[in-house]
Amino acid sequence: TWRAGHNDPRIRMLDPRLAKSYLKDEAPSLPETKDMSGASGAAGGFLIPAEFQANLMAAVAERSIVRAAGATVIPMRRRQMDIPVLDQTATTAGQPHWFGGLHFYWAEEAGQKTESDATFRQISLVAHKLIGYTRASDELLDDSAIPLEAFFAGPLGLAGGVAWMEDYAFLRGNGAGQPLGIINAGATIVEPRAVANAIGVDDLADMLKDFLPTGRGRWCISQSAMSQLIQLSGPAGNPSYFWLPALTGPGQGSIPGYLFGFPVHWTEKLPTLGTQGDILLCDCAYYLVGDRQATTVESTKFDRWAYDQTSWRVVHRVDGQPWLSAPLTLQDGTTQVSPFVILGATGTGT
Repeated sequence: TWRAGHNDPRIRMLDPRLAKSYLKDEAPSLPETKDMSGASGAAGGFLIPAEFQANLMAAVAERSIVRAAGATVIPMRRRQMDIPVLDQTATTAGQPHWFGGLHFYWAEEAGQKTESDATFRQISLVAHKLIGYTRASDELLDDSAIPLEAFFAGPLGLAGGVAWMEDYAFLRGNGAGQPLGIINAGATIVEPRAVANAIGVDDLADMLKDFLPTGRGRWCISQSAMSQLIQLSGPAGNPSYFWLPALTGPGQGSIPGYLFGFPVHWTEKLPTLGTQGDILLCDCAYYLVGDRQATTVESTKFDRWAYDQTSWRVVHRVDGQPWLSAPLTLQDGTTQVSPFVILGATGTGT
């Protein structure tokens, strides 16, 4: 393109419009730039190490009920222990049955004495084995930031699991290859429930009436029954006399800690609301625990040597049962009391 008006026709000048078009369409593009950032691994995130907290987080299981509530613990040196018990199961009206059949009379001077004899029976504790077993690779054992040995021996590992299962059996065991639980024991009184799937003040008062007056009572109540119980009101004129606030601990005064003067223990180990046994009133001193072998946690590499694995086992040998075989009958020949009373289903009970 020749520029008009230029004196030298040999000089060729580019039209400015074409030059502008060339810069727009033909100029090479510059490379795209990008800031480094920890949000992307390729942009720098791979350079930032993650922080690791070497503490294992877990919810804490509830503590033991029966042992903590004063069960009578007896060390066993053999598989079986036989224990003599005064027989207090008589039901004769007009006679106190606390003395195993011994009778007492008023007599005139020089009157003939009437003989009576005490009777006895025997119960047996037979050690049952409670076990647990697990294993892990040797590499995990070596590399883990959480010490597995301490975990398995702790309250949330094998040792803690044994303690939870033992307590569950002391409350609900059937006695076949395991302890006989309070709920299923022959000495336990079952108080009928007035209204299905509900708990009323009358139910609680009737349970208290059936309870052996030892002065050491404790309520064990299913966690599922809490919302009903904490909203109960007493009879007119004294609507809240049976609730007392918790005296110590977190949440003091927020959830009732005493019912009719006895402490309350909320638990997951009892049946759910409306099921027989969802509420238990007990004196655990009348429950025998026979300890044959303390909880033992052991490990070995040789069980799974060919697989480079370490095995752990826990073993606990124990038995438990109430030493009473039946409720106690008072001297009227009909009224029965027991250190173990549970709330039954509607229309059931003794």
